[in-house]
Amino acid sequence: MIPGHFPSDHTSYVRQELELRQKRRLQYSMRAFARDLEISPSFLCEFLAGRQGVSKARAVWISDKIKLSEEQREHFWDTVQARFAGSPQIKSAAAYRVAQRAKSAHSHLSLERFHLIADWYHFALLEILELPNAPKDTTTLAKMLNISAEEVEGAMRRLGLLGLLKVTGEGLERTFTSTTPVTTVGEEIPNAAIQSAHQQTLRMHADAVETKTFSDRENLSVSFTVAQSDWPAMRKEMQKAMMDVVAKYNGSPVPKDQVVSMVMQMITLVENEMRMPQEIL
Repeated sequence: MIPGHFPSDHTSYVRQELELRQKRRLQYSMRAFARDLEISPSFLCEFLAGRQGVSKARAVWISDKIKLSEEQREHFWDTVQARFAGSPQIKSAAAYRVAQRAKSAHSHLSLERFHLIADWYHFALLEILELPNAPKDTTTLAKMLNISAEEVEGAMRRLGLLGLLKVTGEGLERTFTSTTPVTTVGEEIPNAAIQSAHQQTLRMHADAVETKTFSDRENLSVSFTVAQSDWPAMRKEMQKAMMDVVAKYNGSPVPKDQVVSMVMQMITLVENEMRMPQEIL
C-alpha cells in the first residue's frame, strides 16, 4: 500500500489495492480479489459500493491482507466508523481524525507520486511533450500512447502538481516545459509502485516483439557466469554504462523526433542455496 496515504473514503484502500493488482495482472478479477482477501465476492461488491461496513476484526483482517501500516490500519477503521458507527459521538470523533490525516499535503502528494510511477505513460508523455511540434490536444496524445484522453489529462495534471511539467496557456495555445531532462525510476518511490511500473514496462516490451519491426527495437539476451560477490558492483557498472549512452544521445544538439523506452533487466538464475561452495569451484 502507498506509504503515508490517508484517504477520506472507507473504500479507498481496498479499491486502490484492487487497481494495483489489476495493473500487475490484466486478467485479475473482483472474484479473484475476494478470494485472496478470503471474503465473499458479494460482500466485497457491497463494501466497494459503499453500502456495507465491516467489523473491527474484519477491518484488521483486510488491513493485514493489503499490508497497511499500523497508522493506516487505524485510519481505515476510523473511515469505517465515520460512515457506519451507530453512536453520533463515535462517528463524529472518527470523522475528525480522518479529516486531520486526509488533509495533510504529504498524504495527497504520496498518492500523486504513486500514480506517477505506477503508470508507465507518465514519463513517456513527459518526453513526447518535449519534442518540437509536439501535439497540443489530448486526443492526439492519447492515440500516440494508446491510452484514453482522460488518462492523458490526469497524467498532465499530476506531472504539473509534482513540478515535473510546466503548462502555460490553454487549448491549442498550450506550451509544455519539462523540468527534468531524462525520466527514470528510482528507489525513492514506494516499492509497490516500482513493481507495478516495471511489470507494465516489461509487458509493453514483450508486446513489441510482435508489433515492432527489428528496425524499431533492439533486443539483447545473454546468460553468463559471475561471482556472487561481484554482482553488486556489476549492477552499478551496468547502470552507469546505460546512463552514459542515454546522456550522449539525449544531450546531442541534433533535433529530437522520437521517444525511446529502454529497459535494463538483470536477474540471478541460481538460488542462493543451490550455489556451488567456493572451495569446490
